[in-house]
Amino acid sequence: MANGKADETGWIDRSHKFAVRVVKLANKLPKTPAGWSMANPVTRSGPSIVMNLEEAKAALTLPDTLHKTGIARKEACETRRALLIIQDAELLPSHQHELTHLITEATELIAMFTAGTKRLQSRIRNNAP
Repeated sequence: MANGKADETGWIDRSHKFAVRVVKLANKLPKTPAGWSMANPVTRSGPSIVMNLEEAKAALTLPDTLHKTGIARKEACETRRALLIIQDAELLPSHQHELTHLITEATELIAMFTAGTKRLQSRIRNNAP
């Protein structure tokens, strides 16, 4: 986090590309009750990651930046879990390679956001009166 803001152009660009890939994958889910039920959370949480990072970038205070980045992290966790369910339920057997890459990317995003929020928490604590 540069200057306390969620970075980030790197984080935002990477999260944007991830969200686009997740939405495209959701469109490939089968038109069945299981496919529909998994399309809803993944298409909601995937794009929410980058939207919350944009809000963090525009935040006026460090605690607000931390809050929004924390929400982005939670959404990344939810997206990763939904992708794992899609994979394990074999809803997209012909797209297993793509799912594996998205799950790996979600895991990396979670790690980045976790490290960033910990650094920001420390910075907030150290600047507290």
